[in-house]
Amino acid sequence: SEEELSRILRKVKLVQMTPRTITSKQKLLEELRLVRKRGYAFDCREIEDDVECIAAPIRNHEAEVIAALSISGPQRKIGTPQEGEFIRQVVEAGALISSKMGYSRSPGSF
Repeated sequence: SEEELSRILRKVKLVQMTPRTITSKQKLLEELRLVRKRGYAFDCREIEDDVECIAAPIRNHEAEVIAALSISGPQRKIGTPQEGEFIRQVVEAGALISSKMGYSRSPGSF
């Protein structure tokens, strides 16, 4: 929930690891809203200069996010024309694991 995110962010210090690291709590909230909307997260060289990551949620039978599945790799491999395929595979794998955990996707949700 937005309240829970705000509560957590009040306790966290965002440390810049690369020039692309999100260090603004407001910008991080905006990014998290986008992640929820599209159903996956994308780290574009925020921790390491040449590493990108794609992650998808794993949900339980109550639709709570209990874990995440991610892939990481060099930007030259992840940030290619195959990026869309990597995203599709990560999201599908997360959905499959979620279904095994009892999650039933409702229309319009991710």
